[in-house]
Amino acid sequence: MSIIVRMSWPDPCLWPNRREHYMVKSRAAAEQKQEAFIMTRNAGGTLFPVPETVPVKLIFYLPTKAKRDLDNCQAAMKHALDGVAKALDVDDKIFRPVSEWGEPIARGRVTVIVG
Repeated sequence: MSIIVRMSWPDPCLWPNRREHYMVKSRAAAEQKQEAFIMTRNAGGTLFPVPETVPVKLIFYLPTKAKRDLDNCQAAMKHALDGVAKALDVDDKIFRPVSEWGEPIARGRVTVIVG
């Protein structure tokens, strides 16, 4: 059974190439982690018994048609994956994330599929 979590587009200050004040970045990271935690809990499901590895698919629905680097998109979701792991009560080191593009939509979105 897969757990599907739909999240908002990552805050621009979470992108690896951005240089933001550490408190701004810290606040955005905490908000992303909390959103992921809540959305994962609302999605239901568990990982029991806990497997050695878990496939995680990140589907990025861009807010514009601007070109983006898929590696940077995945890095911007680091705190979200931490929140998903916390909600499932597992260590995020078991996650094996892969990323792909979805169709652009207004304001963007990221769908996280666990399992």
